[in-house]
Amino acid sequence: MKHLLIVTDSLGDANHLYGVQLEDTYAYKLEMLLRPDVYSKTFIVTGNTIKMGSEQVRTWFDLLGDRRINIAIVQLGIVDGAVRVVPTLIYHVIPLSPKPIRERIYKFLKRYRPNLQKMGFKFHFTSMKSYRKWLTELTNRLVSKCDAVFVMSICPGRKEEYEHSPGLSESIASYNKIIREVTSSKPVHFIDLSFMEAEPDKYLSPELHMLKGGHDYIFNTIVDTLKQENII
Repeated sequence: MKHLLIVTDSLGDANHLYGVQLEDTYAYKLEMLLRPDVYSKTFIVTGNTIKMGSEQVRTWFDLLGDRRINIAIVQLGIVDGAVRVVPTLIYHVIPLSPKPIRERIYKFLKRYRPNLQKMGFKFHFTSMKSYRKWLTELTNRLVSKCDAVFVMSICPGRKEEYEHSPGLSESIASYNKIIREVTSSKPVHFIDLSFMEAEPDKYLSPELHMLKGGHDYIFNTIVDTLKQENII
């Protein structure tokens, strides 16, 4: 019985708005490829990143128990590295306000986001220091427990995302640098997705998601590596 662990964010999830169904995602394809001889667990990490660091790393392993993991895949960072116009605490307080006030706040932030960020209102859910710390902890635990570990760079955005969010491109580059540094000294397969920026219509959908082409590339890259190492 092979054990497959996938920890991803919305980039690894289905996106029906842009034609990416569940069966198109690399996670689903890998599960189907390894069936019936596989135990699979996919964690989709959403936008609430207050508990995203080491606490969630422990949660994932608690849920998996003592199972030996054959293959682990990590695609995390866009939520952490995305540029926000308000600090994390305020971001999570806004939904608690009355609906009329909440809607006005969201409308204001969306409309004036580029202007506010150009003025210096730039915040991250996870600081670079914290991101490096929990990513290091995560990869260390996976390397000690897995036969093969894959860690991806943060997927780039399209030109319109960068125009609407000044500083996003630089932020993604900074967090990707951390991923490279953390994984470079470990037996980890690093998958660099930065090339997708050159062909956005093939790989990237608006709102920082991937098209089918992006999922296909990741799936094929992982499968080719696993075959080369005789894991599958």
